[in-house]
Amino acid sequence: MTNEIKLDEIGAKIRFLRKRHGLTLKRLSNKLGYATHGYLSEIETGKKIPSMDFIIKFCGLLEINIDQLLKGGMASSSHQIKNLADHAVERIRLILSTYQDGTGMLAQKEGLTLPGWRDFERAVALALSGEAQENKFIFDVLLPIGNSHMKCGISCKMRRELDRVDRDGRVTIEISNSAGKFWDYLNLQGINQSNYKERPSEVGQALINLIEQWHQSVSLDQGGLVDLSCSFYLVLSWNKKGWYQLHQFDLKMPDPKQINWYFPNFRNESGVLARRLIGDDEAGALFEWYGESGGQLKYYPLAQNALWTSERFQLEPLKKDAEYGLLEKVAMYFPELWAKACRE
Repeated sequence: MTNEIKLDEIGAKIRFLRKRHGLTLKRLSNKLGYATHGYLSEIETGKKIPSMDFIIKFCGLLEINIDQLLKGGMASSSHQIKNLADHAVERIRLILSTYQDGTGMLAQKEGLTLPGWRDFERAVALALSGEAQENKFIFDVLLPIGNSHMKCGISCKMRRELDRVDRDGRVTIEISNSAGKFWDYLNLQGINQSNYKERPSEVGQALINLIEQWHQSVSLDQGGLVDLSCSFYLVLSWNKKGWYQLHQFDLKMPDPKQINWYFPNFRNESGVLARRLIGDDEAGALFEWYGESGGQLKYYPLAQNALWTSERFQLEPLKKDAEYGLLEKVAMYFPELWAKACRE
């Protein structure tokens, strides 16, 4: 059995699939009937050979084919994760650093800037030899897969919430702020602004189902170009001190039927009853939806459940004796034309 692929590759696939289904080591071990998670941990690190009994239980629980686990069914996803971890972080960091020259979206003192969300998307596309989607496409960056027509989709998210990772271990992902599309879909389910607070579970499940439908709409299964099995969320978290960190999460979110959805029964500072839908998991708030104030759907997965996490980094400082900004770039790209324009 184990000569199909290497032990560490089997372990890596088991770890990938576990996290893809939102399962901690302890929770998966309990579901498989093990008293502790030590055995599963040793399998994931390649220290032990998984027994056939374990493989049958594991594949049955996650509803996957045994051959998929043993013969490379998850290769494209694993390969994509490895490439990002091993090769691209420094390229992303350096490209992001260039946006300090006045061209970044976030203004700072003395004309300097920091990269914003659109700058992040473009940096990822350049670093990974992909294509940034400068419109409202489902994914922000598309990566080519070999010589085929297929693409790997990346949904890029950027928030100044790195301190939260230290505070409660959760990464902040604003999935979407499409209030109109959310309400249109809810209306189809007979849910509107007059009754939605009475049906929190239905609302929460509908929101997650709609996100999954958006992904499926561009998938290979529905005639699109995107291979969802190797697509992912890439989140750039940062803080005021100038530290950055990347987290990679699978597109598949926890089963919304297993989430505790509710509207908090308290009033805000203006005395208005809270309109925020919350979805709790075992460890706390996992989702928030602001249905009547922007429509933001926020997702707070635990950092420890990320498919991959980068080391923390800072932007490369600009050289002190250099000139920066758009005018300098114009002069560099079009020296003769710019000089002529300035004379005139």
